[in-house]
Amino acid sequence: MDNLDQMQILAEVLGIEKPRDQLALIEIARTGLPGHSLDLLAKSLGLSMFELSKLFNVSSRTLLRHRKQLLGIRLTGRALTIGKVIALATEVFQDSDKARMWLKSRCDELNSRPIDLLETTVGSGLVMETLASVKVNSSVS
Repeated sequence: MDNLDQMQILAEVLGIEKPRDQLALIEIARTGLPGHSLDLLAKSLGLSMFELSKLFNVSSRTLLRHRKQLLGIRLTGRALTIGKVIALATEVFQDSDKARMWLKSRCDELNSRPIDLLETTVGSGLVMETLASVKVNSSVS
C-alpha cells in the first residue's frame, strides 16, 4: 500500500470523501469534520464514546453533544491525527482488526499501549514513528 491507500483508509475511518493530498487535510481541519466521524473513530478503535473522549481530553458528554454538528478545529485536528494513526496501522498490518489489536496491546518500544499515547500530538507522533519502523522492518524481512 502507498500513501494514497492511507488516504482511502483515513476517509473510511472518518466517513469523509477521500482527501486528494495532505494539503486537503488542512482545509478539512479548517472547515471541520462531520460529527458522525466520532462514532466511526470509536468503532474503528473498538472504544466506547467514554473511552474515546479520553483521547480527545474532553468529557464524554462533550463528544456526544458534538456528534450532531461539525466539529471545531481542535476536535477535528485530534480526530484527523487519530485517524491517520489508524490508517497507518491498518496499512502496516494489512488488516484493520490486526491494527486495532496492535494499538490496544502493550508495545515494548513505547513502554505502553499505543492507544494510550494518542491523547497527545507528541504521543501520536511516537506511535506513528514506531509503526513506520515496524513497516520498514517487515519489508526487510
